[in-house]
Amino acid sequence: MALENLGARLRESREDLRLTQAEVALLVDVTPNTISMIERGHSIPSLKMLLRLADALEVEPAELLPGSGGPKKVRASVQMY
Repeated sequence: MALENLGARLRESREDLRLTQAEVALLVDVTPNTISMIERGHSIPSLKMLLRLADALEVEPAELLPGSGGPKKVRASVQMY
């Protein structure tokens, strides 16, 4: 369950940026199959890989982990002072 949850969060973050698995793989220097395996819950990324994925997907590493509430949507906001 936890692995699928991490994979689903990874996929959601990737799709939010409209990136393909191949594009993310290129950014983190792995094969597209590696990204696919993580997204499907068949592989666990190392801590180093998790940090690289979070950086590439513009999220905090904890947002990809189960129990964190998931990726936060980027919201454009203007504050008036």
